[in-house]
Amino acid sequence: MKKGDERIDISSIGGLVRRLGELNLTRLMMDELSNEDIVVIDGNLKSLASYEEEYLNKLFERGDQKNVIVASLAKTSRIFSKDGS
Repeated sequence: MKKGDERIDISSIGGLVRRLGELNLTRLMMDELSNEDIVVIDGNLKSLASYEEEYLNKLFERGDQKNVIVASLAKTSRIFSKDGS
């Protein structure tokens, strides 16, 4: 397993399994949501690995099919703003 170009650290596997499980469960639970509902997930919407990207894409596709807004809330991020902060 890789994260970007690097092999994933064995200590990260638990967090990865949790993240993929959360994304998959959220996608499955969208059947309970209605038009223009909003689902908020923990973390950000940027994938760091190809397998995470696959789960996010399935989540976005299901959101499009159901017309459900997918949003996230991240307490920390490595994404920089235009001014570098």
